[in-house]
Amino acid sequence: MIQIKHVLRCTKCHSVDEPKLLKYSFHPKRNVQYYMCRDCNRKRMNTYYHQGGSTLIKKLNKAHWEKDNWVKQKARAAVNYAVKTGKLIRPKSCSVCGNEVKRIEGHHEDYSKKLEVVWVCTPCHKQIDMKPSTHGII
Repeated sequence: MIQIKHVLRCTKCHSVDEPKLLKYSFHPKRNVQYYMCRDCNRKRMNTYYHQGGSTLIKKLNKAHWEKDNWVKQKARAAVNYAVKTGKLIRPKSCSVCGNEVKRIEGHHEDYSKKLEVVWVCTPCHKQIDMKPSTHGII
């Protein structure tokens, strides 16, 4: 008796892969099941995410970020409120390079000190954030 082995194929590119490498999905409304290779699934998720179908995903990511980074969020809110009420004055020039730019950002070295910020331009802020953190090192 000959046994016929069921071959799984990607529904997009029709490549034959190991069952472990295929992602199984089930569409409940259409009652359809399909398999996708990792590359096709990655392309599908990228187009979904970047074409505006991802508002729920973005909201969930934001909610997770806010939950994990509540100290940062409180510090930023405190600085924004202090600038709005006049307790902190946002300078016109960067404190690192001295350039006068429209957008000056407040950089926190330590988020527990909410109103201690260094006012820097966006390129300098990126450079500061790229440097290895010294928090907690004695």
